[in-house]
Amino acid sequence: MKPVVQEEKTGCGLACVATLAEVSYAAVKKSAHKQGISAADPKLWSDTDYIRKLCTTLGIKVAKSENSFQSWEKLPKCALLAIK
Repeated sequence: MKPVVQEEKTGCGLACVATLAEVSYAAVKKSAHKQGISAADPKLWSDTDYIRKLCTTLGIKVAKSENSFQSWEKLPKCALLAIK
């Protein structure tokens, strides 16, 4: 997996989606913009709905619901962890 660097101070979620989708930051930003999602929106910083929606739009399968972290061993093979 090749990491994508965030291009905005608050664009870590977009960069994560770009990494998983194997596309550029600009491509995810364009898709986000079409959906009314902006890196500047505080909801993107702590709410998983936007990231889950972007992933789905870009063909990334997501779990049916958000799951709380329990342990490293219980994580699926691929997971995004929100830390703050």
